[in-house]
Amino acid sequence: ETTSIGVNPGAPHIHEQDTAAILRAVDYAIVGHAEDISAFVRGIGFTGQMHGVVGYSPTTFAASNLITHLDRRVSHFDQLRSICNTAGDHSLRDGYGVVSLAWLAANDPDFFDR
Repeated sequence: ETTSIGVNPGAPHIHEQDTAAILRAVDYAIVGHAEDISAFVRGIGFTGQMHGVVGYSPTTFAASNLITHLDRRVSHFDQLRSICNTAGDHSLRDGYGVVSLAWLAANDPDFFDR
């Protein structure tokens, strides 16, 4: 079975993935084949992207979409220089989690309350 995890909001500079679809795919891979692989598997590791960002609420257990390392919304809206100046680090680039978080803080502050 193939699962689509990409979220296309109609803007090519925004790259997000559906975290619920990712978890469904992992669940399917584990539960759907548990009897077939249980004799051979001693553990399963689950990792994410190095530069991606997911908002998570421990109160509601809600998760945002994964903003991936391919996301370019900061440059698209010409805000990278401002973020680099504020951070004092001009090596920052689109797709870094801290850059995505800075963009969200400036442009979607309610993101942190969801």
